[in-house]
Amino acid sequence: MEIADLSKEQSAGISQINTGIDQVAQVVQQNSAIAQESAASSEDMSGQATLLKQLIALPGAQH
Repeated sequence: MEIADLSKEQSAGISQINTGIDQVAQVVQQNSAIAQESAASSEDMSGQATLLKQLIALPGAQH
């Protein structure tokens, strides 16, 4: 093979690596968004649980 051919192969390989890195970056961003949504949902549920405990503790609440 000539240098030009080897250079083209190397360039194609680098392009494939870059594509793979871009795909990994997209998955990381998606996972980060899901984690943030999960954390927000957990905080909301915690607040609702606290409110429920307060309501149950009110006088006249059935236990």
